Amino acid sequence: MNTTIKEAEEDIKIKLHNKIRIEKIKQFVDRYYGFDINRNTRKDEYIKARTMYYFLSRSYTSEPLSEIGALLNKDHSTVLHSLANNHEFYVKHNSVYKGGLNVFSDYAIRYVNMLGTDEELKIQSTALKESVLYYENTKLKQELSELKTEHELLLQSNKTSSVLGDIVNKIPENKLPIVVERLNAMVKML
Repeated sequence: MNTTIKEAEEDIKIKLHNKIRIEKIKQFVDRYYGFDINRNTRKDEYIKARTMYYFLSRSYTSEPLSEIGALLNKDHSTVLHSLANNHEFYVKHNSVYKGGLNVFSDYAIRYVNMLGTDEELKIQSTALKESVLYYENTKLKQELSELKTEHELLLQSNKTSSVLGDIVNKIPENKLPIVVERLNAMVKML
């Protein structure tokens, strides 16, 4: 299933490639985070936002790293370092960052759709929307499958708890400390 999501993401990137400029990507990231990413600071939220800008610019345009960085007064090595060291970490551990990447494709489709009204562009826009919907549907199916598995584990855990609960409820109150002591000893032996 991951392959299908990957294919849908690539399809979207290919269809949008070079139809959106880095200035528009910066504008999106500025709005998404609510501040100007061009500010010269090392605060974590700015680093995340700039990493998102670098990644989206690299993915959706053919601009060289030097041009991508120049818009933020950074050099190509800063862009390269950020992509190599930050992007994967933020994708795995930061839901705001990951959400922004997902929101961008819809933003880009709407932006590209506004650029022109010719028939070919409308067809491309429809195909892009279908790709995004397919991607989101596949992702939701995967999440649903994971939730079902988690639910089954919780049900099994609940059954075990209820069996133990039934046994514990049958123990007379004055004998409970002895049972707890013996259970602790048994657990230590395992």
